[in-house]
Amino acid sequence: PVVRIEITDEADRTPYWLTPPGRPEQLAAALTAPARS
Repeated sequence: PVVRIEITDEADRTPYWLTPPGRPEQLAAALTAPARS
């Protein structure tokens, strides 16, 4: 199984990433965390 992550950046031609869900909780936390400045 893989996780499909949709890319919504209009400057990025890649429509999505596919990645194995080795640590799904950590992946979800990383993707939903606020950006660091």
